[in-house]
Amino acid sequence: MLEPDTTDPHMISERAVPSWYRVYGAEIERHSSPIFARSAARARALAYLAGLRSPAARKHAWHLAAITGAVHPDGFQHLLGRAQWNPDTLRDRLRSYGSAYLAAADAIGGLDATGFGKKGRHAVGVSRQSSGTAGRIAHGQGGVVLRSAAALGHTLLDRELYWPAGWTADRARGRRAGVPAARAFAPKPALAQQMLARTCAAGVTVAWLTGDRGAGAQRPVRQWLEQRHQASVLAVAGQATVWRQPQQCAVHALRSKLPRAGWQRLSAGTGAQGGRGYAWQRVALDAPAPTGWRRWVVVRRSRNDARARTASSACALAEMRLAPQVAVAGTRWTVAERIQTGNGAVGLAHDAVSSGTGG
Repeated sequence: MLEPDTTDPHMISERAVPSWYRVYGAEIERHSSPIFARSAARARALAYLAGLRSPAARKHAWHLAAITGAVHPDGFQHLLGRAQWNPDTLRDRLRSYGSAYLAAADAIGGLDATGFGKKGRHAVGVSRQSSGTAGRIAHGQGGVVLRSAAALGHTLLDRELYWPAGWTADRARGRRAGVPAARAFAPKPALAQQMLARTCAAGVTVAWLTGDRGAGAQRPVRQWLEQRHQASVLAVAGQATVWRQPQQCAVHALRSKLPRAGWQRLSAGTGAQGGRGYAWQRVALDAPAPTGWRRWVVVRRSRNDARARTASSACALAEMRLAPQVAVAGTRWTVAERIQTGNGAVGLAHDAVSSGTGG
């Protein structure tokens, strides 16, 4: 039986999982405890974390209070809504732990604009907005998540709650929810760039970055990445424009006129229903790129409908082949699936947090 301090989770036997999980929980507690100056808040936070990791179907404060032995949920509600602690400091400590444990030279960073349904008007940042989890416009909260994926596993690097304009413009409402007075409206790509800057400043590196259209595919984000020689494959909308011989053209026009002979059958990894095999083709762009680098539009064509095509904007070393870019693009779906699974596992849609701290 392998000892629970192994550095490779893939080598853990089924019998060792409970011991390893206890060690993992103890490490999370060790890194989290210093954030809470008061012993009561510290104990409550650790009990709350234990509840989130439990198999309980609902992670609402009432249910967590019951399974952790608390008489009522007031303590958890105080922790999330009024207690004084810094969630960004907690993020930094856990990012340092997770990224060090799962560090890999071929790690892939993933940006995802996500959301989850919420009822009512008082949960912080709630409004009718696009929800990646629901796949439609829904009433709920939204945000942007940055994760790292490597052979040893996935870890959360950063997150930003999206504050719709209705929240940042209504100062009285924002003040009641703990929205900082200086907080201005920021679209999701701007939030993504803020997270990338923080993660880079913390010394976390990835070989590639991928992301969906809602978070990372805007021009300022791509330019920021190129200035730092960060290879990327980012989903891009059809109405976006690119430079091609030597004028701007819309991505949807470019992807619809590709030659029949240029398609390659390549796998983008394995999904819930098996292999993700599609036809792929890329087009080199004429826009300036960093010295020794090149930009492309990478197009994916459906196996069942040749007219169903999606595109990504890619930038990497000029000699980069298409297959590695396809593999990176496939990681984007894995990141989105892990985020959706995590949302359900820790009950992000269950509790109606009405404070900017707890949110």
